[in-house]
Amino acid sequence: MRVRLGPAAALALLFVLAGCSDAQDAVNDATTGAVKARDCAQLASDTLQSRIADAQQVDQQEVEQAAQRLADRIDQIQDTDLKSAAESLRASLQRAADAAAQGDTSALQKAREQAVAAARRAAGECGIPVDRFTG
Repeated sequence: MRVRLGPAAALALLFVLAGCSDAQDAVNDATTGAVKARDCAQLASDTLQSRIADAQQVDQQEVEQAAQRLADRIDQIQDTDLKSAAESLRASLQRAADAAAQGDTSALQKAREQAVAAARRAAGECGIPVDRFTG
């Protein structure tokens, strides 16, 4: 059986199909936003645990562990800008851990400043205050 649609019915069908597409787009946007929010929360937590912004003391082991946690998470991050910020943050934390292990206070200070700057960038990508990353 073949059904013929009049112009009004065809137009109505197009609107319904367009509405389904818009609804799917909204679901996809919401899912992407939720995934990014989860990634941001994890990055902020890991960075905060490193206490990298603490000018009084940087614990090599805490910073090393934070860098490793970030390395473990980076491949799971879907947002390319956030992923880039996380990679920069991880590299800065690793440099800080290496400098702390060597007792190189000058290199440690530079790496700490770079890590805080990278945390600012990540916080900006997440749209959250930097103190969620730095304390």
